[in-house]
Amino acid sequence: MADFRTSGCERFDQKEIVLHLSDAAQMRPTWLLDFFTESVASGRRFQAEETVQIGWMITKLKENPEGDLEVWEPRFGPVPIEWVRGINKTFRHLILQKSVTESFHQEPAFPSILQAGIVASSFWESKDSFFISRTIPKATTSGWQFSKQKGNSSVEKLHSLFEIASRVPLIIPFLAMPPGAHVEHDEQGIITEYGGMRISSGDNEIA
Repeated sequence: MADFRTSGCERFDQKEIVLHLSDAAQMRPTWLLDFFTESVASGRRFQAEETVQIGWMITKLKENPEGDLEVWEPRFGPVPIEWVRGINKTFRHLILQKSVTESFHQEPAFPSILQAGIVASSFWESKDSFFISRTIPKATTSGWQFSKQKGNSSVEKLHSLFEIASRVPLIIPFLAMPPGAHVEHDEQGIITEYGGMRISSGDNEIA
């Protein structure tokens, strides 16, 4: 595990930001350090207990004993959210989601883990078979719809993407796909479609 710290924020009367990342990541989060540094230089100020969205993840800033602000991420599981030190899942999810969207020559359209998805009751019946599709996001809804199979007509309810992904983590790599995308997962594998393009897990490792 390693800590990465911004440099130069203090001259703007801003506490430095610390990112805790596993050695398994095998790279420095330079782009994220640059984001915080450049935001501060542009006039933004970050405070302890403030939340910051990174990719689709909502993270929280917590002051450490040295007086810096550490970035903590959600522990996936029960609601309300429990926070853990580090950005390991945040970093991994962002890379996964960016990789999937780039396969379709698109930029990620990140939702937020706090936004809602429309979930058919059948979706919870099997974690190995599902159909998800995205329409245009509106306010607190992500645009994502979740069912067991295409055309499913069971009772639908709103659930946060955090809750849905905690229960069915297989959906996570696809959630930054833009409106118009849909993903089908069954015993044959995964098929993702968008804009006339179709990629299956047999052709490309997408999950």
